[in-house]
Amino acid sequence: MKDPMDDKCLGCGGSLANISLGMCKSYVWADSCYCSEECYMKDDESSYDQSKKDAEQVLREIENERFQLQVESDEILVEVGLERLRQIQEEGWSAEHDDEHRDGELADAAACYAASEDIFRVCTEEELEREPQIIARIVWPWADEWDKRTKHDRRRRMIIAAALLVAEIARLDRNRREI
Repeated sequence: MKDPMDDKCLGCGGSLANISLGMCKSYVWADSCYCSEECYMKDDESSYDQSKKDAEQVLREIENERFQLQVESDEILVEVGLERLRQIQEEGWSAEHDDEHRDGELADAAACYAASEDIFRVCTEEELEREPQIIARIVWPWADEWDKRTKHDRRRRMIIAAALLVAEIARLDRNRREI
């Protein structure tokens, strides 16, 4: 149930319908009220100016945080791209090679790399027969010799998983164009 005071200034009881961030300190910062001209005129103008400065500072901090997140995301995407390039150049996993994996093997391998050891692990056919509930676990799609997950830390496995997903998406896109 909505509180009737949700849309009211805590300082003067005036409407907050037209308020912008930081204009009413009682609403945002639980301090003096500046939700309308009538209200902020009750106090001195310097408090209102401080309220505006506080709001501007908050907005600067939000913008800085958003910029930092963008930089981090860009760096991670570059890492994923470099890993995909390494897979192609060093491992020889070209588009033609990837196109041979039509049964979702690239996505399965990515899931295996991305999963924690507690949730997913390599399951043998014998285990699946003995414990059918394991079927929810992803089976490593290739020969055991190609499973290099234990060589890498968790973060590196996530980068490899993302690169494998990029390869699978590219394969799907190529397939769509051929149809």
